[in-house]
Amino acid sequence: KKFKERVMGTAARKIRGRRVIDRGPNAEKWGSFMVWLLVVGINAPMFIYFGMFHQTGMIHATNFLRDKSNLMAYEKLDIPLKVAFLSPCHLNPGVSYIHNNISIQILDCSPPLRGETDYIDESSRFHIMPAAHLFQKYGPQSHVLAQNILPNGQEPTWLPEKVQDEIPTHVVVFSNMVQQITPWLSHHEYMQVAKFHHTFSPLTSQESGSVVLLARTPKVIKER
Repeated sequence: KKFKERVMGTAARKIRGRRVIDRGPNAEKWGSFMVWLLVVGINAPMFIYFGMFHQTGMIHATNFLRDKSNLMAYEKLDIPLKVAFLSPCHLNPGVSYIHNNISIQILDCSPPLRGETDYIDESSRFHIMPAAHLFQKYGPQSHVLAQNILPNGQEPTWLPEKVQDEIPTHVVVFSNMVQQITPWLSHHEYMQVAKFHHTFSPLTSQESGSVVLLARTPKVIKER
C-alpha cells in the first residue's frame, strides 16, 4: 500500500510540474486546414503558370485568327485565307480550334513510314534551313539557291524541283525565327500584325518567348 501511494504521489508531482495540453477536435481541424493550405499554396501558382502563361503563344495567335473582325479586309475582297504555322507541329491547336473558313498549313513531323534511314521530316528541314525551305515551298525558285548552302558547304538533297503551295496570307512563327526567314518575308512583303507571349522558359531551341503573326496586306496580294 505504501509503495502504491508513493508511486501515485510521484506521478502527481510530475503532472503538476509540466503543462498538460488538451488537443481537442478544433486542434485536429486546424492541422488539416494547414495541410490543405500548404498543398494549395504550392500547386496553385503552378496551375496558373502552366495553364495561362506557359506555351500559350500559338493559342493566342489562333484566337486572333478566329476573330473575323481581324480578317474582314480579306473577306471583302474575296481573298482566300491561308495560314502557315511555322513551328513544331505539336504546338499548334489545329483547324478544329478556329472554326472559320481558313486553310491551315503546319510543318509535317510524321515519322518515316517506309523505314527510310535518311528520312528528315518537314519540321526538321525547316529548322535546319528556314529561308531555303520557304523559298522552295512557296517560291520564287530563283531565290532557293541563294539560301541553299549548309554549314559544311554542301547542298541539301531534300529540296523539290517545283513550288508546292500557294503563298499564305498569314504566317505564325516564333520570334527567334523571324530574322532567319527575313529574305523570304521581305520578298513577299509580309508585315508584322501582332505579337503574343508564349513562355518565360522555352523548352527547346525551336521555341522562344513570343510568337509573331505576319500577314500580306490585301493590297499586296491583289497587285501581285
